[in-house]
Amino acid sequence: MRKEDEEFTSFNTPFGTYYFVRMAEGLRNAGTTFVRMTSIVLHEQISKNLLTYVDDIVVKIKKRGDHIKDLQETFTNLREVNLKLNPKKCTFEAQKRKILGCIVSAKGINPNPDKVQAILNMKVPKNIKDVQKLTRRLVALIRFISKSPERSMPIFQALKGTKRDFAWGPLQQHAFK
Repeated sequence: MRKEDEEFTSFNTPFGTYYFVRMAEGLRNAGTTFVRMTSIVLHEQISKNLLTYVDDIVVKIKKRGDHIKDLQETFTNLREVNLKLNPKKCTFEAQKRKILGCIVSAKGINPNPDKVQAILNMKVPKNIKDVQKLTRRLVALIRFISKSPERSMPIFQALKGTKRDFAWGPLQQHAFK
């Protein structure tokens, strides 16, 4: 956190006024704050040799020899603003990696086969809980489904109303196939 931003995190207690010098765990806007922070700190690298997604930073390379230089650039940018990485979460020279339901590799971003298989193995939803389970799984893979909003809308519409109003009709069945 920047020194000049610390005062904006202040809070009062019976023992005095305090403020955060680091971002606290469990903040509701932590994801948004991370995205904003990375877009400011790493703006020159994003899309050139770096990807950020939710709470992950991936340094990508086109030529093997550039990787050390790209990592140095990233570490320098992070060090300038006093950001530290969690060494337990750092992975180096990964050929492919699972990140948020996707497989990231040199070939690009592809769906996680386990997540796809979980949807393919699902039985037709019989109640709202089953539909909620299906929609959670669909959301993880939505970027890989062509025309996903149009195709998924009937399934999401099955969530309208109460448990007693649950209706799985022909529209939903067609979208489920």
